[in-house]
Amino acid sequence: MKMYIKLGFEWELFEEKEHVWIGNSLTNKLFKIEQKEKKEIIKEISNGTTEQELINKFSVDVWDGFKEELENNKVICYSEYQESYVDKMDRGGKLIETSSFIKSKIYISRAVIEVNNTCDKKCAFCNEDNEIPCLSCYRESLDNSAVIDMKIIEKFWSDLNEIFVAEVLLTGGNPFRNFDIIKSIVNVINLRRQKPQIFIVCNEDLSLKNIEFLQKYNITLVINLVKSDEIYLNKMETFIKLLQNYGVKYVLYKRVNVERFEFASQSRLISDIVRKNETIVSKDNIVRNSSLNVNSLIGLKNICTLGKVLLHINGKLSVCKEYQGEENNVLSQNAINTTLTFEEVWNKAFPTEKCQSCNLKKICVNCPGILEKYSNYSNFCFV
Repeated sequence: MKMYIKLGFEWELFEEKEHVWIGNSLTNKLFKIEQKEKKEIIKEISNGTTEQELINKFSVDVWDGFKEELENNKVICYSEYQESYVDKMDRGGKLIETSSFIKSKIYISRAVIEVNNTCDKKCAFCNEDNEIPCLSCYRESLDNSAVIDMKIIEKFWSDLNEIFVAEVLLTGGNPFRNFDIIKSIVNVINLRRQKPQIFIVCNEDLSLKNIEFLQKYNITLVINLVKSDEIYLNKMETFIKLLQNYGVKYVLYKRVNVERFEFASQSRLISDIVRKNETIVSKDNIVRNSSLNVNSLIGLKNICTLGKVLLHINGKLSVCKEYQGEENNVLSQNAINTTLTFEEVWNKAFPTEKCQSCNLKKICVNCPGILEKYSNYSNFCFV
């Protein structure tokens, strides 16, 4: 009896010119295959082949080593049938009978809500050409100031009542300019059976009233560092120590070129991070160290936008600030139906390494919204 070797459940082969990847949409893993012989082996496996056929075509040493890598990462499975997912020996066959609910169920990793569009701080790098304002604070004219209507908030969360939402990020502007709205939004969110982790962006030190509110609802503060002078850093360092005394979790980031996408460890003080210019990494965007020997893990599926939605001040829903897509408003359409249209963007796999020339993360370079808006900028390397 022949035993066929196949890709396991939800593993797919992706090819672009000379590049070859294998990815799994359930586990959010994506590996780049770099050796020529291994590329040919994985192509054979994706079509369904036998081990003897692989031994006849390829070096035994190469196949044995690659086989162990694939097995350890659960990339391949074995079956007496060449077709995919048809017998009990096939891991995919067991899973496919119960996986329909996984495919159809919406999972929102982060819902970003624009609370307002005004800011009373003039950031050192605000509105500069070398900034990419994806999901950070931004400034508009005070004459055109706007605050989100609670009717939009209530409709949005009513539509998503049975949908799991892992995180909520309240952003602006400066959300704390409208603290009453923040409190109302948090109250609506906390009515949910499954309560998400809440993050709120700020760009200044807060009052004790604000801090006690964060402590009460276990909210993480996302602090935007807007200056780098000693006076400002000393002031913010005092603020950080106050947050620590109250047990309030926080994340730091700075808006200097692409570094504004990178977050700081919440256990570190500003002085240690900024003055020493140490690497700042987002705890929720870390790509875990994993590889197939010389094959490199190049990223999770669209780590920038996977499972994320942005609720604009006017009620419009989009994937993110730069990649907005079609006009969809939660007041006129069900948020679930709109969110389903984002899956194509969510499932695109982008690499996460930085360009060696401009240091810009390639996930942003490959974002359709970024490409459209910044394609004429000479200080970016669009590779």
